[in-house]
Amino acid sequence: MIHSRTRFPSRSFTLAECAKPVKTRFFLNMEPLINFRVVAIHRKTGKVQFATIPAPSQQDADDFVSDVQPDWIVIRGQK
Repeated sequence: MIHSRTRFPSRSFTLAECAKPVKTRFFLNMEPLINFRVVAIHRKTGKVQFATIPAPSQQDADDFVSDVQPDWIVIRGQK
């Protein structure tokens, strides 16, 4: 139910006006995400597992897979 005191905008907005970027004071400094390949071995079956993970670095991708899939043993390359 709409009450009689509710006010609506006096004009409608065009799609171009709605799509304008909003200026904010805060900036997000995000590192770009790159697809990294993670190789692991399943702990019980011994099968090789492959995953492509978007992450800021290879180590972050490896850490993510080891946290999410505790049954996988992540194979890390030499630095």
